[in-house]
Amino acid sequence: MKDFGRFRVLDAPGEGYFDLVDAPVVVPIDRHTFYGIADRWLHSDWLAARQYLWLDLKGGAPSGLPRISAAAPLPPVPPPGGNRGAVTGQQQAGQVYEAELDVTRHCMALFRMTWHPDWVAYLDGVPQKTAMLSPGFLGVPVSPGRHRILCRYQVGFWRVYLAVAGFLLVGLMVAAEWRRTPAAPLPEPPPDPAHGERPTERRRRHEGGRR
Repeated sequence: MKDFGRFRVLDAPGEGYFDLVDAPVVVPIDRHTFYGIADRWLHSDWLAARQYLWLDLKGGAPSGLPRISAAAPLPPVPPPGGNRGAVTGQQQAGQVYEAELDVTRHCMALFRMTWHPDWVAYLDGVPQKTAMLSPGFLGVPVSPGRHRILCRYQVGFWRVYLAVAGFLLVGLMVAAEWRRTPAAPLPEPPPDPAHGERPTERRRRHEGGRR
């Protein structure tokens, strides 16, 4: 990681997209305090120790974990809790990421992708509630054992409904505009060669004679 004026360049993770880490402390955040605490964490010893912060944006973090304010200094790095396990068999296909987890103790499966509600995580085929870990990655609590984790980016159904509704609205507007537009008059047929006059003129002449 290097700073160049207002810009920061982060190295791509060499371990892959997945890792096993700890998240022992919860930090309630909002959009104003997120960057400050993430910046302090990046410049601390927590990152090298694979100790992450549980960034609680929506109040869903476990109540049993200790909490600190987003404005407070970070506490000392927690002591290591022993080997977490290993990640193997990482693979990617489009917006689908998978890996095998051999977990030896309770910890967090870290997915190095920016947290977003449209990222869905499956552990052994079961959807999981995701957490935001510093500096904004996605995490899933895991228990000891062998697991298969899959993360997929899937747009919520409400966006599909909005798109369909948008197309229907455009169609209704086009139909309404088409109804309001007067029909263009049909072109006048060419003169009848036998009479030298247009059918419209001949019809008017016959109607005048009947009067």
